[in-house]
Amino acid sequence: HIRTRLATGDPAEQICAYAAEIDARLIAVGTRGYGTVASLLLGSVSNAVIRHASCPVLIVHETESTRERSDTAAADAES
Repeated sequence: HIRTRLATGDPAEQICAYAAEIDARLIAVGTRGYGTVASLLLGSVSNAVIRHASCPVLIVHETESTRERSDTAAADAES
């Protein structure tokens, strides 16, 4: 069963709190795959979720082809 929720605030805190609230057995989050330096400077929602979640976390890495499609879609939306 997949559940979604729209929330405001710190993303990692909200994800972990909602997972605890519904007694989630797994949290799946995506990552854009920024390097270590970028993650340190920008922070990483997926890293924070891993550290604070009360259940296992599945990290789904964005592939190069997926990134190209999302960049193309964003450019088309701006047109």
